[in-house]
Amino acid sequence: MSAGRLPAKLRAAFAEAHFERLAVLDLACGPGAHLAHFGPGSLGLDRSSEAVASARGLGLQAAWADLQQAGWSSGLGPFEAAWLCDCLVHLPDPDRCLVELHSLLQPGAPVLIVEWCLPEGRAAAALASRFPGAAAHFAHPEHLHRFTVAELSRRIQAAGLRLERVVPHGLPRALRSGPRALLNLVPPRTLIARVP
Repeated sequence: MSAGRLPAKLRAAFAEAHFERLAVLDLACGPGAHLAHFGPGSLGLDRSSEAVASARGLGLQAAWADLQQAGWSSGLGPFEAAWLCDCLVHLPDPDRCLVELHSLLQPGAPVLIVEWCLPEGRAAAALASRFPGAAAHFAHPEHLHRFTVAELSRRIQAAGLRLERVVPHGLPRALRSGPRALLNLVPPRTLIARVP
C-alpha cells in the first residue's frame, strides 16, 4: 500500500517506523480500517463484538477485549509496536491501560497515540475548541477525558514509556513547521513514544 493511500492518521506511524512490516497491537481497532495496514502478526482488540466481526471479515486478526478491565493483556504479546487511536479518551483509567500495554511490547517498540488534545491555558483551549470537529469531539458523551498535551505526556511517561515528540496531524505538511503558537492550537495530535 502506498503512503498516499494511507488514512491520514496513519501517516505519522509510517513516517516513524515501518508499521506495514511490524507486528502491531491496535487497541480499540474498530472494524480494522487502520489494522489492515499493519504487518504480519498484528492484532486488533476492541470491546465491540460487531467491530471485531467486521475486522475478522476482512481477514484480520482481531479479538474482543475490554480495555477498561484489569488483566485484558493476559496471554498476549510480545508485539513490535502499538497503535492507539481515539482509545484512551474512552477509558476510566487510561493509566492502567498504558501500564498493561507497556508489558506487551518489545524493548525499543514505537507506540503511537492519536488523541484530540487541548493546549494549556483557558484562552488557547477555547480557540482550539473551535477547530473543525473539536466541539463535537469534546462534547461526545463517551469521551471521558479532555486531555491536554502536557497531561497525556505525563501519563505516557508515568507508564514507563519515553515520549519522543508530538506531531499535529490536522494540518497540511507545509504548515506543520509553522509558528509554534499555531501548532499548539491544533487539537488532533499524534504522540510518539517508545519502550526504553
